[in-house]
Amino acid sequence: MASRTIKRIAIDARFYRRATAGVGRYIRGLIHALQEIDQDNEYTVILTPEDYQEWPKDPPTGGPT
Repeated sequence: MASRTIKRIAIDARFYRRATAGVGRYIRGLIHALQEIDQDNEYTVILTPEDYQEWPKDPPTGGPT
């Protein structure tokens, strides 16, 4: 069995906050789903200061950071 290469993935989540409605809901759902299914890759989530205020203060380990 071939070994898997860990990928480094950036997510532009500058519309993460709830005030951005549809786009924000999509990004929040995407990040949540990735936390559930992918513990192999390394994620960087890009937020604005306003979005960071709504970011969970204690995100789960092993998922997106």
